[in-house]
Amino acid sequence: VSAFGFLENINTVAGNIQGGLEKALDSFSKNNSIPEIKEEIEKALLKSKQKIFILIDDVDRLTQSEILELLQVVSLVMNFSNVYYILAFDKEIVINAINKEYGNRGLDYLEKIIQVDYSIPVIKKERLDTLFFQMLSDISSDYKIMFDKATIKSLWNHHGLAEYFTTIRDFKRFFNSLIFRLPCIADDINTSDFLAIEAIRLFDNEGYKMLYSFYSTNFRKRDMPDPIFKEEQFKHF
Repeated sequence: VSAFGFLENINTVAGNIQGGLEKALDSFSKNNSIPEIKEEIEKALLKSKQKIFILIDDVDRLTQSEILELLQVVSLVMNFSNVYYILAFDKEIVINAINKEYGNRGLDYLEKIIQVDYSIPVIKKERLDTLFFQMLSDISSDYKIMFDKATIKSLWNHHGLAEYFTTIRDFKRFFNSLIFRLPCIADDINTSDFLAIEAIRLFDNEGYKMLYSFYSTNFRKRDMPDPIFKEEQFKHF
């Protein structure tokens, strides 16, 4: 508790809660039992009359053992008054992690801990379209880079570029990569081609390595024949 003393410099209410808990805990002797300590913390929380929200994001990024450990900790302390836990995770991944430890009881285990379950809706395609071209316009404006909008719209709407983007994280990853690489080479390349190749590199690296290997091999021969792919490879690209 004392490790969070810095809270008083950020928020007065949070600092007061931290200070109250620290004083309550300092007053205990080593003979206090866990139930007694929990009771004192409960009194301090009720006295503060403030609601505390604890947000834990990306639970599904933890290892299987870490997911279980986190859920066990939350289940032990979630009954304190005025304390609320908000957990964000991919439900299927977390349930599978629990299943590996407890058989096929992952959903039941999770339902005992999660009191309100809310699924975040999938982003509509129209919003994704708008976001992509807005972020592209921002790069064009900020770094004075010209893009052939007609070609890129064709790539996005008809040639599969849009299929790579389903979450906000996909957009951040792609456009951070563009900002890092594109400004220093934009005058020497076809920017529309670069956008397509960069998307393949980020989201389908195996496909990118095949294209790169084919290009490198034939470039050394100074001969670029028509690429010959198997039917399933062609469909993949």
